Amino acid sequence: MRALNQILNNANQSTETQISNIVKIIKEKNNFEVDEIEKEYVSKIYSIQADTEIKNYKVELTKSETELPEGIKITDMKNNIKGEFTPNEKFKVLIPIKNLTKEAKFNIQIDTKINSKPVLYGKAENTAYQDYALTAATYEDATGNTKDIYYKNETKIKIIKQDQETKERLENVEFNILDNNKNIIYANLRTNNKGEIQINNLIPGKYYIQETSSKDGYILDEKLIEINVKLNEELTVTINNLFEKRPKDEPEETETTETIKQVEIIQERHQKTKSETVVKKLPVTGM
Repeated sequence: MRALNQILNNANQSTETQISNIVKIIKEKNNFEVDEIEKEYVSKIYSIQADTEIKNYKVELTKSETELPEGIKITDMKNNIKGEFTPNEKFKVLIPIKNLTKEAKFNIQIDTKINSKPVLYGKAENTAYQDYALTAATYEDATGNTKDIYYKNETKIKIIKQDQETKERLENVEFNILDNNKNIIYANLRTNNKGEIQINNLIPGKYYIQETSSKDGYILDEKLIEINVKLNEELTVTINNLFEKRPKDEPEETETTETIKQVEIIQERHQKTKSETVVKKLPVTGM
């Protein structure tokens, strides 16, 4: 009994323990991307890694240099809002695209308990016996930290209205922008003195451009122009306009005559990881 008490006393007085393992936060991708479930958000997936067993972990987001964007949230892989996850469970950070008004950093902190298996050393009372070590499967508090960054939403549409023959830019031509359900989301937009309209900070997706009034002497194009814009993509749509009046000696068009107009779409992609330019020409028939 005395020997056992001596062992316990020596072990309790020992200051030598195994070094605790570090919990790492793993970023599954480099950049935030449009979320597959909630298209009005960008998201990124994270997992954690430890060299030994851990218990459930909690996730917290804190500001770095600026305040966190409004509406930022932590979810599981099905977009259920959560703050605590099982050891092998991944988590997501979602940010509303409309609130990506600037580039900024933020902090992610993990709090959990790690199975550190502390080792306590002691010396045998009798030199004839071996020294000893005591260990137990105990859990200690552990944390993990990382910084991440999100970028300003640069998704935008530019409309250019011009004369089909002279390429002169046309001012004060009115347009509406419709969403993918053909509901008007921007109404009575007018081209400026450069013949341009620009809409910034758009949510990526399908839109329609609708011309609602044209300049005197020009034919109104009543058809909807369908466009698709990607995250951080600048989409320039150049629309040619036909002049209505013709010289007297020019024959009138018959009902079987088809006038071909061109809607030229130039896509300039401005992304953090790559830059790409794509030019498309879409024929639009009819007046």
